[in-house]
Amino acid sequence: MKNIPLEMIELKTNKTPTVMEIKVPPKCSPILIAFPSGDGSLRWVDQPSSRETVLTWGLESDPLTVFKMIVDEIKERAHEWDIEQSDISRARERMSDLGIDEIDSEGNLVFPKDPSLFGSMILSGGKVFPVIHNASRALCIIQS
Repeated sequence: MKNIPLEMIELKTNKTPTVMEIKVPPKCSPILIAFPSGDGSLRWVDQPSSRETVLTWGLESDPLTVFKMIVDEIKERAHEWDIEQSDISRARERMSDLGIDEIDSEGNLVFPKDPSLFGSMILSGGKVFPVIHNASRALCIIQS
């Protein structure tokens, strides 16, 4: 994958944080975040806090590897969200129905041109802090 279709934010600090509290858009649940389970896993959060924030932990990995993990997690819930489509035209139609008219595709993934519609990766001190706040609407997977 050439470009990761997420908003990439580089945070330069003297000390790399372990966890970050990130504000998320309202009504975009569930939200996929990194969780400190020891195996560098991701976890779905059903609702943000009352301050409209979530906590995400830093994964010691590169952004592409984390993005592949994100896609794998989303694929596990694909049937719930009807994000698997038979071809690019069906994916384009689904995105348009959701109000997303400007799309890109790479491989079997279709996503908005505006990466902030899908989610973010904050990069700091060699760690990746993912916050995927629109997985059910900002991704289509073309069935092979």
